[in-house]
Amino acid sequence: MARRKPNSASLEDLDWLVTRRNSIQSLMLLLLERWSKISKPKRPDAVAAAFSLWRAVFLLVAREKEQSDKKTDKKIESAARETLERVVRTNAVGFSDDLAHREWASDYYVRNAAHRIGRLLGEEDLDLYAGSPRSSVQGAWDIAYMLLRDFIAGTVSGTVDENQPPG
Repeated sequence: MARRKPNSASLEDLDWLVTRRNSIQSLMLLLLERWSKISKPKRPDAVAAAFSLWRAVFLLVAREKEQSDKKTDKKIESAARETLERVVRTNAVGFSDDLAHREWASDYYVRNAAHRIGRLLGEEDLDLYAGSPRSSVQGAWDIAYMLLRDFIAGTVSGTVDENQPPG
């Protein structure tokens, strides 16, 4: 059996990426379609959550499977420090930087989405990682996506402000 390059993705990983990428982009389109139905004060958080999930999906497929939580924690800490050094040194971070430091960046975007979704749902302490292994960032992404989808679709209370004029 041929060994894969460290950052190459399997067909299973690519299937996860394409499926989730299509899902989040379709959800962003639904957000545009339902824009006037969503409470004005909640729109920025809905966009921020959708954007964070969209960005994270590209980073998650490239994450290597970790052998231990200790090794994962070291990689996350190292990637966080490298990101900080990059910002201090260049005052800029782009997608290629996120990809290079995906161990930290993917978790950051998923946690940012969770924070925004928590605000949308009135659950300030929303923890998508509760009860799941730390390496389950993809699992947290899936939960965040489902919660945001339900909010945007209007199937949870608080999406629509009945007193708000259209627009």
